[in-house]
Amino acid sequence: MLVLDRINERIRRMFIALLLIAVVVQVAMLAGLWQHQLVLDPARFIPVNGLAYKHKMDPPLSWLSRGDRVGAERSGLQLFEDGQPLGPSHSLESAIVTRGQGRYLHWDTVLLLSASDNSNPASNQRVYSVVYALKLPPLLLLVTLLVLLVFMGFGPHMKRALPSLVLVLVSVAVAVLPVELFLRSDYSKQHVLGVYGSLPAALAPTLNGLGYRDVTHQTDAREGVFRVLVLGDSFTYGSGLGDDDLYTRKLQQLAGPDVEVISLAHNGWQTGDHLDALTRDGLQYRPDVVIIGAVSNDPGPPTYEHNGQQDDWAVFQRIPLLDLDLFRYLDYQINRLAGVWGQRYSYSQWEADLYDPNKRYWPVWLETVKELAATLDRHGIPGYAFILVSPVGPDNPKQIAKYQKLTRVFNDAGLHAVNLWQPFMDRFGDAKGKELWALPNDPHPNGEINTLYAEQIWQVIKPLVAQHPQPSSSGPEM
Repeated sequence: MLVLDRINERIRRMFIALLLIAVVVQVAMLAGLWQHQLVLDPARFIPVNGLAYKHKMDPPLSWLSRGDRVGAERSGLQLFEDGQPLGPSHSLESAIVTRGQGRYLHWDTVLLLSASDNSNPASNQRVYSVVYALKLPPLLLLVTLLVLLVFMGFGPHMKRALPSLVLVLVSVAVAVLPVELFLRSDYSKQHVLGVYGSLPAALAPTLNGLGYRDVTHQTDAREGVFRVLVLGDSFTYGSGLGDDDLYTRKLQQLAGPDVEVISLAHNGWQTGDHLDALTRDGLQYRPDVVIIGAVSNDPGPPTYEHNGQQDDWAVFQRIPLLDLDLFRYLDYQINRLAGVWGQRYSYSQWEADLYDPNKRYWPVWLETVKELAATLDRHGIPGYAFILVSPVGPDNPKQIAKYQKLTRVFNDAGLHAVNLWQPFMDRFGDAKGKELWALPNDPHPNGEINTLYAEQIWQVIKPLVAQHPQPSSSGPEM
């Protein structure tokens, strides 16, 4: 028995040593000290939209390295082209698609990237590699520590504490699980608390081959068809709306089959992005008129530059053990209250800075609007800027002044600016609070406001359509 006890003790000590090594290794990995390099297979690059290509990552990356997450952690992955670092990393998908030039984004299992010269990484004969820190799930570290405590002789103490621990875990589950399930329900997302995580299926955008939320359009128009090209940001893209609620879709329905409405819009776009989209994709359609869906944050820089806003605080989302919509909801409320209490640089402060002539935004934007107008003028295309009114504080004097400034700048540049503030107030002036929001946590315009946008735009361009030459009759002569 004595020999057996000694053998068991040696086994116990061996397991303790192995567990201690495992703990040290996992702590080092969590600290990002264990780097791994991987050369990407060019045959696995798949074109997505525009200048973007994706590469699906096999283990160990998909298991051992966390990707970018909105409002939370960022991936530590670095991308190299022939040994030279690419970037910026953590780029918006729209910036990768439209600008490229080495921008990339890492999700858990997918790397979305562009080449430095916007060539095809599958055939440009360059070597692409990634370097990233291996990080095991923190839950595994917790389990390892618990097992280590058992082998170190804390078993009896843990046995006594186990009922209390189980009671605490069950209590937390009973409190959290119903809230989490409700936050994930389509009813909550659309009617009560809003979207914290993925969109409901009914609101998921349908994209065409160029990555725009629109049907596919042929380059050449049918004879006699009047083409309307719409440039815009999230208001035009329809954040928080289903496909059929977009004002571009409603405009198409009002205009009928002899008018073709083409939408080039992305979330986060500014006037600089509109100009890029026009020259890159829009002019090939030879539109008869171009419409800019202008909003109050359009003087901001384009998506391929840092917009100057402060990143959201991530408090609960940094808890590594669970990935819950509840954590996203709590962080949303923290950021909202911090902005109201003046504890952080809020979105409203940033938007106010866009109109300050002493800051970098306003002078650059004025030149961008002039360049946009000049581009349309060179191609003989009339341009209209419709000032799309937001359901947030439409009667606020500061907000009204912004709409007036936008109208004046677009008019001074030679575009036809139409301020929709008065029609908006005539129809929705009595509405309160979030009644007109797309979602309970998304202040983008809802479907009713999009109907107003479509009606107002159609009133303006309808005379242009009436003047457009109609297709010649192909019937037999009498």
